[in-house]
Amino acid sequence: MLNFKRGSDQDVESLIESMLRLIDYMNSSPNFKRNIFQSFSNEDLGKILKNLNDQNMQLRKVSCIFLCSILGNSQNCEQFMQYMEIIPINSKITLNSIPDKMGKYLNEGIFKKLNNVQVMDNTLCWYYSTQMAKDQLTNLSFVPIQRDVKKLLLEFIDPIECLVGVNYQKQIFEPPKPRQNISPLSKSPIQKETPQKFQSTIKTQYDFYRHRQSDNSRAIKTPGTKKYSQDWKSVSIDPKYKFKG
Repeated sequence: MLNFKRGSDQDVESLIESMLRLIDYMNSSPNFKRNIFQSFSNEDLGKILKNLNDQNMQLRKVSCIFLCSILGNSQNCEQFMQYMEIIPINSKITLNSIPDKMGKYLNEGIFKKLNNVQVMDNTLCWYYSTQMAKDQLTNLSFVPIQRDVKKLLLEFIDPIECLVGVNYQKQIFEPPKPRQNISPLSKSPIQKETPQKFQSTIKTQYDFYRHRQSDNSRAIKTPGTKKYSQDWKSVSIDPKYKFKG
């Protein structure tokens, strides 16, 4: 099992190469995604999330690509959401917190529009960059799935400059179709499930970001507890965007 904890520069280079090989293997063998995720502990997930903010840009990017790849499995996505205590809206979940440089450009109206953006098919992830926030854009950008992982790493966005997320589609069980020789009167009506009201993880990030105190912490949980660790940098938002109440 990989040691996702940051060590010496040589250890970091070795970790990057190992993660690239795993990403490549997951691309060629999608079923492997479930196997490797099941081998993770909460501590492993915490280390990967922490590496999204590492001083080494290559480690930040490969850690983000790794998460996006492995969360391409819906069961993995569900476990990840349980660990992070988040729920999706319009099939979108976020992987990181709002970048510090982005905060001053955000407002509630932008987040409401971002929540309604439909995720494109056959994409590795979606993202919203600091420059997009500065330009007050209300669309998301997408990273297409690539087989060449080293090229992907070279072109991938930096997680400390972007809010990054993935698409989650819950697997729906479809009951077998009734046999044709069964009388229509004997068929039992299929009960439709009541739609769940999902809370926006994008807006949750925004709410949490705006209300945190000066010593706010990054939402990486220590295994076995619901407390948080790792300091965030203090960020300010234009007072006119403050919520009422």
